[in-house]
Amino acid sequence: FFENAAAVKKGPSISFNEKEVMGSVVTVVPAKTSPKPDPHENSSVVFVSPIFRASTTKQQIRELFAGLKVLRLRTYRNNYAYVYLDSPVAAQKVVKEKNGVEFRGKQLRVALSTRSLAKERARAERAKLLMDAHSFNKKQAHKK
Repeated sequence: FFENAAAVKKGPSISFNEKEVMGSVVTVVPAKTSPKPDPHENSSVVFVSPIFRASTTKQQIRELFAGLKVLRLRTYRNNYAYVYLDSPVAAQKVVKEKNGVEFRGKQLRVALSTRSLAKERARAERAKLLMDAHSFNKKQAHKK
């Protein structure tokens, strides 16, 4: 890989430019690059840690987000949660207001996530289809 466009021009790929290889003329040009969009930009989901799942109820976590519409709350045993809010604006507001706030004696880390409710639903639908196909195959095998 090259560090910049000037390094590309000096590189070995230029020696192939306009050369005949296996009967075809090869043209080498630098690839056009464009900045990749930030996957967090329009996120309405926030990552929250630490939440102390063993000793914290979902209601206590929801209280952190009082006044906001929480569509879904997923907690994980590794001491973190994903909170699905109703809009990207609400998610950005939560990150600004809650990141660094003390929760149960520890400093919270709150950040935008790349997750989305649509992705979660699609993942659940795929899982359901796989489970249905698996159980169908099991039934067919038992009939034989």
